[in-house]
Amino acid sequence: MARTRKVRRYRGWLAFGALALVALAVWYFAIRPSNAADTNKTTYTTSAATVGTVSATVSGSGNLEIDDESDVYPDMEGTVSSVSVEEGDQVDEGDTLYKLDPDDAEAATAKAYNSYRTAKAGVTRASADLTKAKAALSKLQKQSESPTSTVSSSDIKSAKADVTSAKAALASAKSSRSSAYEDYEDAKDAEGALTVTAPVSGTVWAVNIEDGDTVGTGSGSSSSSSSSASSSSSASGGSTGTTSSSTSSVPVVVVPDEPLIATLAIMAASIVGRAKGR
Repeated sequence: MARTRKVRRYRGWLAFGALALVALAVWYFAIRPSNAADTNKTTYTTSAATVGTVSATVSGSGNLEIDDESDVYPDMEGTVSSVSVEEGDQVDEGDTLYKLDPDDAEAATAKAYNSYRTAKAGVTRASADLTKAKAALSKLQKQSESPTSTVSSSDIKSAKADVTSAKAALASAKSSRSSAYEDYEDAKDAEGALTVTAPVSGTVWAVNIEDGDTVGTGSGSSSSSSSSASSSSSASGGSTGTTSSSTSSVPVVVVPDEPLIATLAIMAASIVGRAKGR
């Protein structure tokens, strides 16, 4: 009877061990791989949308230049009698910048008129010389027709050359007279342009003159700091032009309200985002 109980006891332990092995096998082949797969899964975290700002930062080096500057010269050379603006002043197109001494303008007009009178007298003399040369040629030609004439062909040729030379001299004298007359008219017009005004609205960038200074017309100035093509214009008693020379040689420089441009060589850039919750 005791033997039978012992066998039953062993059978119970064997059954319990077999059941444990089965449970272990189920865990190993079913539950464990599933957990390993779960650890490799990608997970996502969601949050509510917010409103924020994104800023971009760009760094670089380059030049800050003046764009579309207007260098304001007078229409005639003269002496500054008064300056109406200072650096930094805001001006509108047509505002007075500076004035020239009227005595200089009157003297320039008188000088131009005298030059015109001299050129006009030169035309009168050249015309008389041509008339004289033609008369001499005509006389020689008539003499050469006489049977006893001593006029040679070389004499005729020389007289014809004198006529040609006289014609050229007269043409040159007339050209000089026309040029002198234009100068005289310009000088008279300049007498009415002693007040030099702003060609554009903007800011007075530089004032390099004061009372008593002598200023020129700036006709030799050429192309400019930021502008690749040269340009010039006239406005209300002043002439303007963009120049490559230093603004210190220009009587007055006027620039538009936003005159500066930056030419940069970009080195690096970064973008920073900032968000704010509601």
